[in-house]
Amino acid sequence: MQNKEMLVGVIFLVVGIAYFALAFTIPSYDAYGGSSVVDSSFLPKVVGVLLILLSVLQLVFASRTSKSAPAAEAPAAPAETADENGEFKVEDWDDDAANRNADTKALVAIFLILIVYMALMSVLGFMISSALFLFATMMLLTPKQKRKLPVIIILSVVVAVGVYYLFVYGLDMVLPTGIIG
Repeated sequence: MQNKEMLVGVIFLVVGIAYFALAFTIPSYDAYGGSSVVDSSFLPKVVGVLLILLSVLQLVFASRTSKSAPAAEAPAAPAETADENGEFKVEDWDDDAANRNADTKALVAIFLILIVYMALMSVLGFMISSALFLFATMMLLTPKQKRKLPVIIILSVVVAVGVYYLFVYGLDMVLPTGIIG
């Protein structure tokens, strides 16, 4: 498992370095006439730096867990994992099989929510569709016993409005306004 985590860290580090280097090839367009640090390549450079930093963190944590991880137990003998009919199930050999099924369903659901989000963006606008997207994903990913509906609603609205104002007024970008327009 640690080898996979190290491999993921290395792959994303290479992608981050390449992304950051390619961000310098973006033609510069400055909406403020040359007086601003924020131009068309600013955000891609920030994303590249964040990708590199997160990849390095992934490598550090993966190397720490590989040093401190205890030796894995030997797998159970087949006779010990057979059910009363003598049949074997994947779950008997792999404790994470049920978790992977749940993760796959959540991934498909998030992908569908994302498609609906993109479809509604031009109609409802960035703020409303983003708040709905955040609400839906938080409801999907938060365990039922930990869901607090008022917190999820407030957080969804505050983040959507905050990101809208950051991009529109801070970075002078145009976002869809939709029905509030």
